[in-house]
Amino acid sequence: GGLLYKMYGCIKCPVKWEDLKPIMSDYLQSAIKESNTYTVIFNREPYTINLDDISYFESRKRIIYPHGKYQNIRFYKKLEDLENELSERGFVRCHRSFVVNAKYVEEVHREYLVVGGEMVSVGREYYEQSDGGIWRSLKKWNKYGSIIGVGSMYDGVLFRTKPEAEIVFGSDARYADIVINDD
Repeated sequence: GGLLYKMYGCIKCPVKWEDLKPIMSDYLQSAIKESNTYTVIFNREPYTINLDDISYFESRKRIIYPHGKYQNIRFYKKLEDLENELSERGFVRCHRSFVVNAKYVEEVHREYLVVGGEMVSVGREYYEQSDGGIWRSLKKWNKYGSIIGVGSMYDGVLFRTKPEAEIVFGSDARYADIVINDD
């Protein structure tokens, strides 16, 4: 296919820096917004990480530890600042020590989430905020379906399903993925 170009501005010749500077700034801001990368300072050097490869961030004494592909790096930042910077990019605060990538959340329980196969604590204030705020925050970024358990040991547990998943409901466990009891 052909190339697709996006115009950021038009400049008359001869080109002057004061005319080019705002156009370049717009382009760079747009490129940063469209990419899913985040730059941190690691060992006194800028280091760019791909946020799609991060399942969650953990904070211990203002040192941030990414979980996922970049587990060998760490950087200094307030978790609140990180939360604010990443809130529009699919990351949700669930605890005073954790910000999770919503696309990796597999299960939601009252006390913890399962994120990329790992258990991550959910703080009471984050679970209860604004009448189930964590549910709404995750739902905003959730591209999967959900099944929520009620009235059993799975009360309040959220199970995520993939779009192509086929789930059979029924009263016989031999034929159904989810058993519904009428008692």
